[in-house]
Amino acid sequence: MIKSWNYGASGAVYAIMFAITSFNPNYSFKIFNINFLVKIKYITIIIVILPIIFDFKNLHSHVTHLGGGFYGLLYIYLYKIRSKNMFNKIINIFKSHFLSKKKKNKSIESDYEYNARKKSDEKKINIILDKISKSGYSSLSKKEKDTLSNYK
Repeated sequence: MIKSWNYGASGAVYAIMFAITSFNPNYSFKIFNINFLVKIKYITIIIVILPIIFDFKNLHSHVTHLGGGFYGLLYIYLYKIRSKNMFNKIINIFKSHFLSKKKKNKSIESDYEYNARKKSDEKKINIILDKISKSGYSSLSKKEKDTLSNYK
């Protein structure tokens, strides 16, 4: 007698496991009350890889497990961006991935350029902070307030 009530349960477990791992991958816990902490991302990797290695003939079940896992990843991704309309966000993800032909050009600055930029920013911030200490925050211009709030 086949018990059909548990079909899909393992895919749901994988969805939860992938979601938790993607949400907080460096969460550590003890196994079997020994003083050895294991990160959840390593446990997830082991739980995914070992069944595939030891039971390769049952590949269709592994694919469905991974499908459940990827659903968990998608759910957490959409949760993190706090989407009210998940369907449109999923469509936009695929559109941006497949239709995007432009690559972002990021300028790479040398160490010298980086240090010079940081030193210049620091001088500007120090001037603004001196002005605050002498005459208060309300004496700052809009540009100075923006510079102060955008300083990283």
